[in-house]
Amino acid sequence: MVKKPGGVEAMSDVHVCLEWIAYAARQAVEDVEGLGLSDDQVLSLGGWLSENRILNPPSGEVRVKKGLFRCACGCGKVFEAEYRTAKPKFKNEAHHQRYWRRRWRVEREGKVRSDRSQ
Repeated sequence: MVKKPGGVEAMSDVHVCLEWIAYAARQAVEDVEGLGLSDDQVLSLGGWLSENRILNPPSGEVRVKKGLFRCACGCGKVFEAEYRTAKPKFKNEAHHQRYWRRRWRVEREGKVRSDRSQ
């Protein structure tokens, strides 16, 4: 990257910048070359497009989000939790175990009832 006046960083490779312009315009690189842009224009525009967070989203770190959630174990308690990807379903591990014990019990009783009805 080359630092340009005004704080804008531009790529130093014209071909890479042409590819960014073609990607953003959804055109072939040959079509972008046919526009007759100067190297400085291509470098500036390509640098801006490569830094655009919509076209080139940052990878890696996912920001931490907070929210209020209702516990899925059946207790109905509302809790506040931080999460990065999947929203939390349970207040803590004890509520998670309660959910699975209750689910196992319901499934077992359902099988017993179906056996009795036959």
